[in-house]
Amino acid sequence: MYKRFPNVDAVCIEAELPDMKSSAVADNIRKLNPKARIVGLSPRLAALCKWADKTIDSHDPNALLEVLQEMGGRTDI
Repeated sequence: MYKRFPNVDAVCIEAELPDMKSSAVADNIRKLNPKARIVGLSPRLAALCKWADKTIDSHDPNALLEVLQEMGGRTDI
């Protein structure tokens, strides 16, 4: 999907993907764009996604908006 839409401000990845490793998805995105900003989404409050720039509660949409605002604009221009 990232290859089809590379001009995004950030990529959100669920920390507990059932069919693949989230860290592998993040690594593949970083290979395509080392500057890509990655947000890890986790339902566990104490979780830390080491492969992500930020980890937030997946049940808190306001936290996502705040993180995206903190991260600023695109990295591809």
